[in-house]
Amino acid sequence: METILFLELEVLKWVVQLLLNSFFLAQIPFSAIDKETDYAIDHACGTKGYVDPFYLKSGFLTKESDIYSFGVVLFEVLCGRSEFLIHKHEGMHLPSFIKHNFENGKHDEVVFEKIKTQIMPEALTVFYTIAYRCLHENREARPTAEVVVEQLKKALELQMSRGDRWSFHRN
Repeated sequence: METILFLELEVLKWVVQLLLNSFFLAQIPFSAIDKETDYAIDHACGTKGYVDPFYLKSGFLTKESDIYSFGVVLFEVLCGRSEFLIHKHEGMHLPSFIKHNFENGKHDEVVFEKIKTQIMPEALTVFYTIAYRCLHENREARPTAEVVVEQLKKALELQMSRGDRWSFHRN
């Protein structure tokens, strides 16, 4: 029987559904995203580890703020731990934990062991590269939702191009 883990993140105006089956294949229906919608939010709130640093400094939320929060969720999937657990055990919020490890060349140390043994290295690189771009301090440097979807699809295609589409263990 196939197990499905369903995570739903409502970030301001749009809903992102992330479906992971037992093979860690992601399906992300971004059909609910209105790419051209601007919005003004009064009295927004959020959990510290997920909130865009630009919002913390300025009080303004943007589409790029949504991308930042989604990047945190992507890294939660990759790490196999929630932002809360990373903060509790590492003493820093997930974005700082990721940046610290990436700046020190320790990309693989943040990846959940079960994922490491099942994902193709090329797919992993594409996945963590786009997730890392989502966490960029400069909001203009973050990818658009369209680019995020494109890169996640690319990671999935790399994973599926192995020939044996149902066995995800490295040879």
